[in-house]
Amino acid sequence: MRLSEHVLEEIAEDLGAAGRKVENGGNVIELRNGPIQTHVTLEAVSRSAEEGTRVTRVLKVESEISGFTEELDEQMMAGLNRHATLGGLVRDRDSGKFLVVSRIPLYEEDVKTMRFCVFLAATAALCQAESLMLFSADPVTVGMGKLIDEAPPGIGSMWSAEDFELAARFLKDMNLFVNADPGGLCVEFPLENGAFSAIFGHRTSLLTLKNHFEHPAVGKGLLFVLKLMGTHKADVAASMAHHLNWKEYKGLGMAAMSGSWTTTTDEGGGRAGLAFTGFWPNTVYLQCSALELVVWMLYRNEWVKKELGDMA
Repeated sequence: MRLSEHVLEEIAEDLGAAGRKVENGGNVIELRNGPIQTHVTLEAVSRSAEEGTRVTRVLKVESEISGFTEELDEQMMAGLNRHATLGGLVRDRDSGKFLVVSRIPLYEEDVKTMRFCVFLAATAALCQAESLMLFSADPVTVGMGKLIDEAPPGIGSMWSAEDFELAARFLKDMNLFVNADPGGLCVEFPLENGAFSAIFGHRTSLLTLKNHFEHPAVGKGLLFVLKLMGTHKADVAASMAHHLNWKEYKGLGMAAMSGSWTTTTDEGGGRAGLAFTGFWPNTVYLQCSALELVVWMLYRNEWVKKELGDMA
């Protein structure tokens, strides 16, 4: 039996090994932790990228949080999403429910990546909502906060110089402006034809990967942020971030939604920028996972260029 045919069974086994009681209904996995009810589903799709990569299945992890205040608006949600791990907080426009969602495509015949995605989905089911619940007591304060605190000296991440160098070589082969060191990686992606670097006045986005941060909910790991150029009125930016999260979750994109669109902290004058951020704990580490992440971010950068053009 091919891995893609028993993905949910493998996820259920991973969750059971983590001590969670799981109900496997065949097409959906259900688990509950206090006010959080999570569903993991596997959907058949057919989507191909220009280079021939084909997506045949999509894993969706949806965690409903009961008891969230009705006063939680899009700016507060954006504040909470600055602390995202493997999913983003959205509000269903039909039901009004608050959900933490992630979406992970499975590439045809790519067994190694598929196994990583299966474990990523299982980890999302365990902690994507719980990690945001830590900050939900005072979302107004959180909305003014920074991303994740730097880890104390001596705290280690599984992601190391070797991971960042591997990803950097791939990006340099694509003629992208990239730098890597033992602490992480930064690379600029074009937001317009012919763009190379903001140094030359070009419109680019900036992806950073950093291994010296610690998330208060999941500990050590890898922080990643894709920051777009430009700012908007703070309330407009928050609305755009929510729209992008919902479109990614419901769409057919090639990138894994393992994180969240959010707003940057106050840029002055009541304005804010847009960024996609997330935090992978050490427990999901796999060799080449940093490379997989930058590939997903490349797909995301191309997708968001079109989305922002449609929203203009």
